[in-house]
Order: sequence, then structure tokens, then C-alpha cells
Amino acid sequence: MAQNVLHIGDKVDIIFGKSPDYRTYIEDMEEDGALLRVSAPMEKERIVPIPSQQEVMLYFFRENGKFCITTRVREFRRYATGTSVMLEVLSEPRKEQRREFYRLAVSLTVEARYLPDDMLRSMPDALTRLYDVSAYDKAVLEMFSAAQYEQPSTTRDISISGLSLRTTRKYMPGDRVALKVYLRWPHGTNMPLIAIAEVRRVQLHTETRKYFVGLEFFGAFSQRDLITKYIYEQQRRRIQQKRLVEGP
Repeated sequence: MAQNVLHIGDKVDIIFGKSPDYRTYIEDMEEDGALLRVSAPMEKERIVPIPSQQEVMLYFFRENGKFCITTRVREFRRYATGTSVMLEVLSEPRKEQRREFYRLAVSLTVEARYLPDDMLRSMPDALTRLYDVSAYDKAVLEMFSAAQYEQPSTTRDISISGLSLRTTRKYMPGDRVALKVYLRWPHGTNMPLIAIAEVRRVQLHTETRKYFVGLEFFGAFSQRDLITKYIYEQQRRRIQQKRLVEGP
């Protein structure tokens, strides 16, 4: 079961009821993987209370996608290193299917800054506000400013659900990054599209030694309409240009 796909130290997201997703990690496994010891999720520097016997969905990422395991809270335990929640595994891992959106092949300048887990835990208010569309942009900018500067990258493609990035940095599935994407559209403005995104897949391009990183927009992303209009307009222009080249 879980011991065949999960490893100690793996980053995971847990969701229960109507809760947001809480980022945590696997500390240990017991009973041949039937019981997972997971670092207790935190919110505003306090442990998130989860009732005993509460069903919890545990999500994790691999190179080929996002997976889910159904678990149940058995108990909380206190250790010298902190508090852990013991999750009883109830199901086999299953791959989460998601709708595929049209991807526009385009090279756009992107500033991407890695968000380490310890930094996210130090900004619980900003993380919570990512689920409020009216507060989303301000929270993203706070995280972007707090993250370490990295050299700009370029996109391979973009869709309303995310984008693919060319980068020299090796990310891991499940990592989160703060983004500024320079569409320079509709009026050539330098005002970027901003978002928090989650790494879904990583592929090494052997010739250039760069990584192709698939990112999915995270939280209450506020600018889907802008991307939708941008993609539609770019498609329309490309069709027109193709007709001009090919002629009647």
C-alpha cells in the first residue's frame, strides 16, 4: 500500500471536510505502511485541530501526476520534535485526473521564485488569503517579495490552468513558486500576471541541460479571464497570419 509509493520526508497535502489544503510531510511509517506519521498541520502558528476518526484525503505528487490516498485520523502524538498526527491508510493510491486545457505555445518572460515550506509556515495569513480571490493578489506579492531573487525564465506554453517553464533550477513535484508572468498584452504594458503555482512535473532537456517544469496555478487565482482573453486573441492572430501566408 502506502509504503510502496510514499517515502519518509515526502511533501504531502491533506484536506478534510471543507478545509483548505494543508502542506505537511511524512515523518515516519508504522505497521508496514498502514499507519502514517505526519507532521501536524499549522495555521497562524497553531496546530490545526482534526477530530479523531475524521477522514482525511492525502495528496502527493510524482513525475507522472498527482495521487491521492484516503486516510483516517487515529490520534495526535507529541514528540520532542513537535506534534504529529497519525493517519490510518484506508485506500490504495489513485491518480487524480484533471481536465486538460488548450496550451498556447509561447515564449514569455517569467520571474519565478521558490517558496520553501518553512517560509510558507512563517506566513500563515498570506497562505490563507490565497483562497480569497479579493485578497489573492496582495498575498502573492507578499510571498514574492519574501522569496529569494532568481534569474528570469521563459515559458514554453500557457493555459488557463497553468504554464510550462524553461529553467535551470531543478524543482521537485509539489514545490510551490511565486510567479510574475509578463504577457505585455493587450497594450504592451509591463504589468505582469501574478500567481502562486505548484510544480506538477519536471523533465530534463538533455541537449540544453534545462528543466521543463509544468506548473498549475494554485488557490483562488484571480486572472483566469485575462489568460482566456489573451489565448483567444493570440489564436485569432495566428489564424489570420496563416491565411495571409497561404493565400486564398
